[in-house]
Amino acid sequence: MSCTSGEAFEVDLSTPQSIHIVAIGGAGMSGIATILHESGHRVTGSDRSESPFLIHLRELGIPVVVGADSGNARSADLVAISVAIPETDPDVIAARSAGVPVVRRTEILRSIASARRTIAVAGTHGKSSTTAMLAVILKECNCDVGYLVGATVAQLGSNASAGSTGEFIVEADESDRSFLALLAYGAIVTNIEADHLDVYGSFEAVVAAFGEFVDAVRGPLLMCADDTYAMAIAAVRGCETYGESANATFIMAGFTAVGLGSRFSISDTTSGASATVDLSVPGRHMALNAVAAIAMATRMGVPLADAARAAGRYRGIGRRFEAKGILNGVTFYDDYAHMPAELAANLRAIHDAVGENFSGKIVAVFQPHLYSRTFDNAAGFAASLALADFVVLAPIYGAREAPVSDVTSGLIATLMGAETPVLLASDRGSLAESVRGVVRPGDICITFGAGDITTLYDELKELE
Repeated sequence: MSCTSGEAFEVDLSTPQSIHIVAIGGAGMSGIATILHESGHRVTGSDRSESPFLIHLRELGIPVVVGADSGNARSADLVAISVAIPETDPDVIAARSAGVPVVRRTEILRSIASARRTIAVAGTHGKSSTTAMLAVILKECNCDVGYLVGATVAQLGSNASAGSTGEFIVEADESDRSFLALLAYGAIVTNIEADHLDVYGSFEAVVAAFGEFVDAVRGPLLMCADDTYAMAIAAVRGCETYGESANATFIMAGFTAVGLGSRFSISDTTSGASATVDLSVPGRHMALNAVAAIAMATRMGVPLADAARAAGRYRGIGRRFEAKGILNGVTFYDDYAHMPAELAANLRAIHDAVGENFSGKIVAVFQPHLYSRTFDNAAGFAASLALADFVVLAPIYGAREAPVSDVTSGLIATLMGAETPVLLASDRGSLAESVRGVVRPGDICITFGAGDITTLYDELKELE
């Protein structure tokens, strides 16, 4: 069975199998590996480099290796691969030669989700945090649900768990259209913006895909009332909504920043119930994510007051305004943000947290992700980064894309204007030195990007 032929392949996981996972160290594949392992399957895996996820999998008792593991690939009942793995991968070649079926992440995730009452969280931004919040709320309220998140959830110590009930909370990825394969029972849509145009071709196609995703939902459905395109779909579908809009089903009001957290109220206009939420992560965007998670928890049977209290115990996930530490009086944070709205939301959250009397600089270090995304969003990135006091731009992290000669981080720099100082780093290797020359005691420095920018804090420590 070719994994690139376009043929449908239904994965049957009803009985224990031997499953080998290629690229097992990624956030998505490691989570799938955890769920399969906890569900009684024999899981092995390989990846090209070490990662914290590999360490966690070994602690669970899953055999994983760095490099090829063609022996396990040949002897497995099934080989699962991420979307980035080519047909020339040694483990794929080994599996094919032995007649072992090779399937993409989408097929195996669909099989896991189809056996459960799955709640999928989709959206251009906020889906990881909202998924994690919902899992934490339900766990805190004694619902042992399964979950799969694209980052490690602080309280739960993992990015995934099989759980012991029929409910399964999953982050639904639109980047490769795989969210359309889930056929979720319930869903949240946080927002819809123009991203992954290299896959969809146009923003209209992105919106249409979200509409298709929503049309397959047969249970509780919540759309953000503050997002134009999500609300347009909600109006046609007649589903419940959440947000600061007075017309929402679940209304957030009275948002107030409280240090690196916030306080706000949530009201269910259907039942008349209301509650106050004291959230321990910063930003209005995180408050809206919490409202979505609380709202869905109530539609799953949790009283609003209980869900609100549980949300207050949420402590965040990896790479989402993650505190890295303090070096020479400079406080460092790291965030996965790689779209203009995400950058702006985090920078506003910092401004809210420090207040008007903050005497240091807010330094944003941004590593653009993908040449196509940088070209499409250069003006948006410039406008968002202008909320910082100083900006350091790293070279573009190309990931799956080949370099484009006239597309560089300089596109953003030229649009920044003179109001915000910008330093354009010449190469990734010298980025730590560049940042060290900019920051001063009392400053706050936050790194942004979906590439290897997350290691910058450790690189700065090595310079000490």
